[in-house]
Amino acid sequence: MNICDNLTEILLNLDGKSKDNEMARKYLLEMGIRYELHLISRPHQKPYVPLACFTLSSTKKQLFYKC
Repeated sequence: MNICDNLTEILLNLDGKSKDNEMARKYLLEMGIRYELHLISRPHQKPYVPLACFTLSSTKKQLFYKC
């Protein structure tokens, strides 16, 4: 896989393609860094994974596709 593919998958937040998942977020917690990205526990639901600063909004994704 090349760099362009990897960056595109990260920016577009494609399911199953990004390495930014719950396990990565738990590792951040263990290391004590990037507090804004730690999992947020919710009762009776899956933990919430906050979006990273590089994640594109729907509007920006559409502009990216047009480009």
